[in-house]
Amino acid sequence: MSFGGQLHCRLTPPGDRLTPAEIADRHPDQWVVLVKMERFEDRPGFRSAIVLGAHPDEREVLRMTHEIARRYHTSAQYHTRHLRSKLFQP
Repeated sequence: MSFGGQLHCRLTPPGDRLTPAEIADRHPDQWVVLVKMERFEDRPGFRSAIVLGAHPDEREVLRMTHEIARRYHTSAQYHTRHLRSKLFQP
């Protein structure tokens, strides 16, 4: 699926809220676009988010983000190798 037919990213319909570890398990070694993030109140990082897309190439994910921005107020991009860091641990 793609928005506008211009993207080569794997976009997914909004799905389940996932933890950073679950996101990393489902999308190993990829860039992901996240929306509706539940952030920690006292530090950087997040508890959970909804994945809208994933791709190994950061440029493709950035293109996807521009399309997603039309539908969601905020989104974020992360590489899943970073989601296992202490920053994202509960």
